[in-house]
Amino acid sequence: MNSLPRIMRPLFVILIFLAVLAPAVALAKRGPKPKVDPVDYQGIRYTPHGDGRAQCVRAMDIKTGKTLWDVAVFSTIIIPLLEEDVQWVFIKRMFVDDARLIVVAEDDRAYALDLKTGAVKKLKQAPPRKTPPEKSPPPTPAGFPH
Repeated sequence: MNSLPRIMRPLFVILIFLAVLAPAVALAKRGPKPKVDPVDYQGIRYTPHGDGRAQCVRAMDIKTGKTLWDVAVFSTIIIPLLEEDVQWVFIKRMFVDDARLIVVAEDDRAYALDLKTGAVKKLKQAPPRKTPPEKSPPPTPAGFPH
């Protein structure tokens, strides 16, 4: 003979499930989304936008303001039983590398966008960001401290 009556078993399972899940849902809050500056390259401004479920990049001619293309780079599947905002994934950085716009998500997924068409290709990993060589500081005028 079991210690719980037959009708109480499903209720007991549900209560255990809620006891385990509720603290994670109640305490889960995400921080602010990363600030990602637009990338200007050869007269085109590439701007990230999205709501955490889908992340997009828009290419706009800087002189005319005309949108050249606007593509969805990636989307995130939201699990209905968990708090939604902690599941959101945003773009955390963008940069140009070898005539491609590299887009890196918060979870380190990486994508390469064709600069002309916006065609998206998933990468195994983001290439290292190439930094321009540092410029030498300008010479200090005579008579001024260094």
